[in-house]
Amino acid sequence: MDPVIWLYLGFGLFVIVVMALDLGLAHRGPEIITTKRALTWTVLCVLMALAFVPAVYVIYDSHWLGMGLDGAVEATNTGFDAAAQFLQGWILEYSLSVDNLFVFALIFQFFAVPKQFQHRVLTWGIIATMLMRGVMILAGGVLILRFHWLLYVAGAFLVYTAVKML
Repeated sequence: MDPVIWLYLGFGLFVIVVMALDLGLAHRGPEIITTKRALTWTVLCVLMALAFVPAVYVIYDSHWLGMGLDGAVEATNTGFDAAAQFLQGWILEYSLSVDNLFVFALIFQFFAVPKQFQHRVLTWGIIATMLMRGVMILAGGVLILRFHWLLYVAGAFLVYTAVKML
């Protein structure tokens, strides 16, 4: 088995453990999250992501588990390149997630979700989204591999929806 698969499995396990800790220990009952607590967790998460940048650098620079080699003898991705790509991707995803805050606020307001239940609703929503996204990606990948012409149907649908939105 490819050694990199262990990195993916480890990351998946890490995400599951953190979500379980968040739901099971940190937020057992309904509570209102204060601004101070939210900012503290935000700073902690930002610091953890920034602390991961040197780890990415070391992993790729030392080619741990063949990272950065892509089957080649000489490196195709240096530690600096990998760390920069991770940081750029993280900043992009983080900035894109900020607009989701406004969407969540609107949804919670529309459905009148009490403040003490918002964290739990949001967490379960994220879990459901991750599961559904995984199912849709797998199903879409299988369908496209089997029926290549579906790419054109999907493309036409995207064009149609873009025109309707415009």
